[in-house]
Amino acid sequence: MTPTARPRVSVITPTLNRERWMPGLHHVFDAQTYPEKELLVLDDSATASRFFGALDDPRVTYLHSDAALTIGEKRNRLVERATGEIVVCFDDDDFYAAHYLDAMVGLLEGHDAVKLGAWFVYAERDRSLFYWDTATLSDIHFLVAPDRVSPV
Repeated sequence: MTPTARPRVSVITPTLNRERWMPGLHHVFDAQTYPEKELLVLDDSATASRFFGALDDPRVTYLHSDAALTIGEKRNRLVERATGEIVVCFDDDDFYAAHYLDAMVGLLEGHDAVKLGAWFVYAERDRSLFYWDTATLSDIHFLVAPDRVSPV
């Protein structure tokens, strides 16, 4: 018996004025252990990304628009260009662990969609880590700082 082919995943990222985050975005995409993947980025910044302009990665499609677009327009255009059977959204400034795509594709089996219900947020300005759980409506949002853990 031959193993079933894994579906191709298209990772899409709409962006604007976030050049400093582009190397990190590519890094978390490149580090994904899921093999069949592509990254599509649509940027409507005033100038095109120098990072993506210099990048030589055939798995990456970088698109620059001179016209300002809504985030919805950017997502729609990226989905139209996607070649994968599965579309995953990566925010340009978020960290995705190396097995993120593997886990999401596994959870998607037999379902139409997967949505995260909780995550950690690092506030660079405050140098603080937050936990956000959207599954409950109680005091579930916590600030984790060097000297305390407290509800916020």
